[in-house]
Amino acid sequence: MPVYSQPNQRIENVVTLNENAELAASGITFVNTEAGRVLGTFIFSAGGSVLENAIGGYIGAPVGGDPLTFIAITGSDGADSIRNAGTIQGLIQLGGGNDVLVSNSGAGSGIHSVHGPDMGAGDDLL
Repeated sequence: MPVYSQPNQRIENVVTLNENAELAASGITFVNTEAGRVLGTFIFSAGGSVLENAIGGYIGAPVGGDPLTFIAITGSDGADSIRNAGTIQGLIQLGGGNDVLVSNSGAGSGIHSVHGPDMGAGDDLL
């Protein structure tokens, strides 16, 4: 599993990650580009970072995974920020902290989950 632990960096994912991905420091901006695929759980283990899922980007259930029960994004106890214009397929479970989730989706994109996002505790913005 790739673990990104250097604070204040910008990462642009242009490949398919067939595993979980983790942001383990504050100040990281992870951009999942139109070619990016995270076929696993995206984990915020430290608050204060941003996930940008671009148009065409995909985060969620791998092939054979059940998108109705698969956890696509797990938040931290800090302030996590998600800006989605691509596809998130699975559950979003953010922890404590003042989290932000913005989803600007077009045809075929958006958040595909049986349940709405679990924003956790904190003063959250959806």
